[in-house]
Amino acid sequence: MAKEVVLREGIDLSTEELEQQLAIIPEVPREVEPFDPDQLDVGEDELSDDEKEKMRVVLRKYRKFFIKSGNGLPPPAKGAVCDIDVGEAKPLAERARRIRPELLKKLFDLLRGLLDFGLITFSNSPWASPIVLVLKKGGKDIRLCIDYRGINELQELMRSPMPTLDGMLANFHAMQWFLSLDNA
Repeated sequence: MAKEVVLREGIDLSTEELEQQLAIIPEVPREVEPFDPDQLDVGEDELSDDEKEKMRVVLRKYRKFFIKSGNGLPPPAKGAVCDIDVGEAKPLAERARRIRPELLKKLFDLLRGLLDFGLITFSNSPWASPIVLVLKKGGKDIRLCIDYRGINELQELMRSPMPTLDGMLANFHAMQWFLSLDNA
């Protein structure tokens, strides 16, 4: 029995139209302060100076992955491929959602940065999912999210089992360091 697919038809989007819309992005200066791991307050008080220095050595080694403030952008991943199996479904292009006027400048700044850093590019794809802006904790910075619910409805189920939470937690027993970044 064939699976019934409900497809929400969207608007046709072209790269040229998006480039014209993005042409209104104001030029925002992108002065990024260099990341200096020696200026960080590293570790808890109960850690020895030697342990704190070991952490700084790791931070120095990977300093290119950090930006001191603002919406930090890591370098783009190279060679990563993501294929989503949607079977024989027709491409889905959903309408863009309205963005609150007071968030537009922040969005433009973030998009310009993502373009400058090569993390996003213009696309001619017939697929389009709307963005959703979420204010980070403190209400100053924004988090750019994509609403993939339409595509998720079309996605074929994976045939390999997902790891269980208990299984993943069992693998943590040998870990010495845990790091949590930007949980806002």
